[in-house]
Amino acid sequence: MKKFRGHYRIPSARLRGWDYAAPGYYSITITVRGRHPIFGHVVDGKMVLSQAGQIAHQFMVDIPQHFQNASVDTFVIMPDHVHAIIHILWRKVEEESVPKFGRLLPGSLPKIVQAYKAAVTRRIRMEGNPDFEWQPRYYDHIIRNKKTLKRHRRYILNNPKIWENGR
Repeated sequence: MKKFRGHYRIPSARLRGWDYAAPGYYSITITVRGRHPIFGHVVDGKMVLSQAGQIAHQFMVDIPQHFQNASVDTFVIMPDHVHAIIHILWRKVEEESVPKFGRLLPGSLPKIVQAYKAAVTRRIRMEGNPDFEWQPRYYDHIIRNKKTLKRHRRYILNNPKIWENGR
């Protein structure tokens, strides 16, 4: 593992060379630190959302209001994680859209996920859960064809049933 300024640095999980601001479908999974089931529980194959789960749900619904170049295709809030398919409709171009080292491109998938995680964290902490945290990273999959899109949609929509059967 490489060091940066004397500290070990975990390599990025993002696909090297891929433009995450490019139009397309992206499947993401964002997990709560420690996998604490703060968002609710599964009953009869359906999620029953807690107050924190309702917050996570509403902020996911609100993504297109904050990122006009994106929509949320499919998503589910699970007890300790969120699955979603984010559709970037068009590349957001601004005069300052060329990122400098360490900066996120406006309207890109990393910027959308960063904003979502920050907004959910802020609101859940305000509602009486001051220790709430996400894991620092998230999983993504670039969806490149209709067959894969259909498979990811099905997985997300069936995730509560899978969760209940597997636990």
